[in-house]
Amino acid sequence: MVKIVHVSDIHFGDTDPEVLAAALREVNALGADCVVVSGDLTQAGRRREFQEAARWLAGLTAPIVACPGNHDTPVYSLHSRLVRPFGRFRRLGLLDRWRQPEGRAAVVAFNSARAIQLRPDWSQGVWSMSDLFQAIEDAADGAPHGWRVIACHHPPVTPEGSPLLARTRNGVRGVQLLRRVARTIVLSGHVHKFTCTRRGDALLVTAPSLASSRERGDGLGFVVVDLDRDSGTVTRWTFRDGAFAADIAVGIETAPETGTPQPVSAEVLAAH
Repeated sequence: MVKIVHVSDIHFGDTDPEVLAAALREVNALGADCVVVSGDLTQAGRRREFQEAARWLAGLTAPIVACPGNHDTPVYSLHSRLVRPFGRFRRLGLLDRWRQPEGRAAVVAFNSARAIQLRPDWSQGVWSMSDLFQAIEDAADGAPHGWRVIACHHPPVTPEGSPLLARTRNGVRGVQLLRRVARTIVLSGHVHKFTCTRRGDALLVTAPSLASSRERGDGLGFVVVDLDRDSGTVTRWTFRDGAFAADIAVGIETAPETGTPQPVSAEVLAAH
């Protein structure tokens, strides 16, 4: 069994210390093989917020794979935002990939956030198809007969019941590609809500905010992904009464005929 803990939208600079302390205890107690942080570690990309994030992340005992979110670019420094939008995030030194030693699962992260765009809402994401294709291939190399886990901040499409719209560029094209790739799970955040949706052979999972004051009606929490050879469980853990507890679990299975990941060719990518 491979255990991956997925946290998102922590928003250091706008967090509850009690929740952060409880999350650190619980995630370590779960004995995760890998922790995925899918962006928005900070509220406004300030140096002191990244310093807080670094101290908290240093308390985790598992390897950390992370990608930035739209809040991780410097909001109040236009020069830094334009010249080095993700420089402060990169200085955290977090991994962008991880492989389970026996090859039962591999995690690869790519950046869907942009510092500036030619549209009014810069918070919306962009799925680069070349980045997605490379992430799928890298994950397949890491786990040839296991699970591919792709992490990014923005979900490709708006999840059902989401309090926020996800206007992710190329998101629909990305989903069309992922529908044909077996044993693939996409972990993202941004919408501050737990969702778990199957699209073809792929599973799209979003996590609630871990510790932000903006719960958006779904509470604070994280997601645990337990993966066996041909099945697994996606579980939401929610913060209540000073502690985290599991409250929703979704079973997942891989059909025998699509159980082994198949290579995705450049021709397939171009078709989408």
